[in-house]
Amino acid sequence: MKVIYLDQCAISGIALPSENPIWSDIRSLLLENIQRQHLVCPIPAENIVESWTLSKRDRIAVQDWSNRLSGGLFFKTYWEIELQETLALIRPETSLFPYKQGQWINAENDLLASARADSVSNTKKQMDDRYRAFVNPPERETVSFEECWNGIRRERVQRFYIQLNRMLNNESIDLEDHFAGSLCQGLSHNGITANELRELIERLMNHEWEAIPLHHYHSRIAAKFEYECLRIKRQYNANDEIDRDRAAVALHTSDVFVTDKGNARLSREVDIMPKRLIFSTAFPGSEDAPGLVQFKEYLEYLSKSPEEN
Repeated sequence: MKVIYLDQCAISGIALPSENPIWSDIRSLLLENIQRQHLVCPIPAENIVESWTLSKRDRIAVQDWSNRLSGGLFFKTYWEIELQETLALIRPETSLFPYKQGQWINAENDLLASARADSVSNTKKQMDDRYRAFVNPPERETVSFEECWNGIRRERVQRFYIQLNRMLNNESIDLEDHFAGSLCQGLSHNGITANELRELIERLMNHEWEAIPLHHYHSRIAAKFEYECLRIKRQYNANDEIDRDRAAVALHTSDVFVTDKGNARLSREVDIMPKRLIFSTAFPGSEDAPGLVQFKEYLEYLSKSPEEN
């Protein structure tokens, strides 16, 4: 059975009215393949976050179609997957299953939607303010992509190392550290011991932690964003940070990733699985929808196969 990651553009095209008849064909092919157990489309947490800003009608439509296609599954978040992959380095029995059961059930709640939409807006504003407050030194404008990537990897390892040592010394976790702080808090909640902390530090120093594929994807995509902001003056957008998490999870957990044109390009450039399929799409009503025909043809291929592809 193939696992398909449908991002917000894709699920919106499937769920919302569109004059493009190809979306109707894609809906039918998805349902047919699900019935034949050829594929499943777990719900990404990022889609729920981005749907809070939609109208009530559109939220409900996206929720209903997401549930119909999901097989009762969600993708775990980036942070959930990172925690279990990190724990597995010291607890081999840890489950690495990247999905969880559930149904999306609260799209019709206007009060909740309003509060969540405000929270999303405030978080994005904080991201934007933080980015604009940071001034890159002039020499950063000439760095190569590999230098960006190595710098991000090195910084993340250093920050995680510092936090692990704080835990080992019974010092409080620095929750201002967005990446390492959240991860260490998760380790603490899972009852990590002093001996396990020492072992994890050893594995960190042996580069085993940064070799986790999820980290490879996330750091490469982050480096792509940083490099393009520095070298070709790409405009920062807080949604890029959501897309970074989304793409890392999709590349780590799915066979097929259906996303917008820009995210599809970046994902292809960092992917290390040559057999994965990445299709680009666009929001309903857009004339620019590259990849939809190829996605439809792929679904037709699956539907004609008598056995699992």
